[in-house]
Amino acid sequence: MGLLYTPKDALALFTNRSTSFLPVQGTTASGASLDPETGTQYELGAKAALLDQKVTATVSLFELTRGDVAVSDRDNPSALIPIGEQRARGLEASLRGKLTESWNLYLAYGYTDAETTEDTNGALIGKPIRNVPKNTWSLAMNYVIGEAFNVGTAINYVDERTGDIEGSFSLPDYWRADMFASYALNKQWQLRLAVENITDEKYYEHAFSLFEVWQGAPRTVSASIKATF
Repeated sequence: MGLLYTPKDALALFTNRSTSFLPVQGTTASGASLDPETGTQYELGAKAALLDQKVTATVSLFELTRGDVAVSDRDNPSALIPIGEQRARGLEASLRGKLTESWNLYLAYGYTDAETTEDTNGALIGKPIRNVPKNTWSLAMNYVIGEAFNVGTAINYVDERTGDIEGSFSLPDYWRADMFASYALNKQWQLRLAVENITDEKYYEHAFSLFEVWQGAPRTVSASIKATF
């Protein structure tokens, strides 16, 4: 459910509320099924067209609450247990524009304060939620040369975040840069070359515990052909 108000042609104000549920696969240690995970989100923001509508700016505030969150049972790791409730509050802002006829730019920032608000273990109440960084930055741009050649790059920053629900360790922050170039042979065929993690940064994407930490891919070069019929 949402509301949208446009006081001017180049400005829109919006607010919305949404709910969700997610079925949980698995059972408790006694073999009982778990209730679906539920979610409720509120959002309030504004969107504006700037510089003769060449640039679009969006900013929003949000609050997301998840209930009946299931995690591994602390006494029986092969089973699940509902721990209670988690809440995330934050801000998202972005700029998307066409600086010239050939140059496109996208810039985004996100701030998220996520914590456990209810738990069967009282010591975990107030702990940050694993794998959720407080700050993220994204910068992407591409430049079109003629009608066939397109080059672009993307730079992303992910802040430090906790690696488990107890908050016993943290994954370090990291920067990652990617690049691509594409060439359209004609309307049907396109060649593309991409380089991910240009600087060969060693980083960790997410973790579930101290013994299960997923490392990001090293520098990766790929070439592809795209056909449209």
